[in-house]
Amino acid sequence: DKTAVDDLTTRVTNAELTIDAHAGAIAQKAERTEVYTKTEIDGIVDGIEIGGRNLIQKSWLKNNSDIDISTGLERPSGRRTIVTEFIQVTPQQTYMFQRPVDQGNVGARYYDSDKNYIGAANLGSRRVYKLNIPDGCYYFKFIDEANTLDEGYKFEKGNKATDWAPAPEDVEAEINTVKTDVATLTTNYDSITARVESTEGDIDTLTGDVS
Repeated sequence: DKTAVDDLTTRVTNAELTIDAHAGAIAQKAERTEVYTKTEIDGIVDGIEIGGRNLIQKSWLKNNSDIDISTGLERPSGRRTIVTEFIQVTPQQTYMFQRPVDQGNVGARYYDSDKNYIGAANLGSRRVYKLNIPDGCYYFKFIDEANTLDEGYKFEKGNKATDWAPAPEDVEAEINTVKTDVATLTTNYDSITARVESTEGDIDTLTGDVS
């Protein structure tokens, strides 16, 4: 009947309106999401600073030691890993620090351009840290309650941690060690060759005398 037809027409019309509204909302949301995502990605990419170079040399690490929080001076003994040399930094710049294990707290020690101690900070317990170097700080040291010399300490400029790699100085030292070993082996080889040749000469002389 007419009433049923009118009711059905109304329901269809309402359904169409709802579909159109949802379609508009979906399109608007998709448009917002696309713009938001691109903006976010652009911002993230622009904000990433990667250093990569490890500023900690292996020979600088020492365990069973400590750096006094009051004076910034190395103690004769302790139960922490420390870096014995000053690491040069730039004030108000971001650096990433990572260690082999997440065990115990890490402490920062800050020094001015003349390597005078100016303060400290407890960085808490994690494996990777983001450090904002305070104003007036030009040199940095750290202590680590993990008290280990395991491979994995890295301090690099930038706001994104990269995979561990030795300091360039350590790589160069390894290369020089290999070169020295090769030179020693070459010298030994030359010496042995000379002795063999000398021995062969003596044998020839003896053989001639016997004849």
